[in-house]
Amino acid sequence: IHYAHGLIGFSGADGAIEDLQNNIDTEHFTENEIVVEGRLCGKHVGDFQGIEATGRNVELPFIAFYHFDKTDKLVSERVVMNLGALIVER
Repeated sequence: IHYAHGLIGFSGADGAIEDLQNNIDTEHFTENEIVVEGRLCGKHVGDFQGIEATGRNVELPFIAFYHFDKTDKLVSERVVMNLGALIVER
């Protein structure tokens, strides 16, 4: 996930999105998992996984699953993000 954060622009290095805003819409809690629904917003200024920069402001909906063991230690993180807003038909 550290690698993905760098590609997007969270790590402070130049990434694909600048002026990042992580907007959390909903959080769900179970006995051993937290599920977060939200939107990653910012300006698409760099390549992201083969998708060329558009220069547009984008909003990328996501859902993240954080799974914890019985000692409350984080054991996995899965993030699913809709990248459709990055695609521009030419």
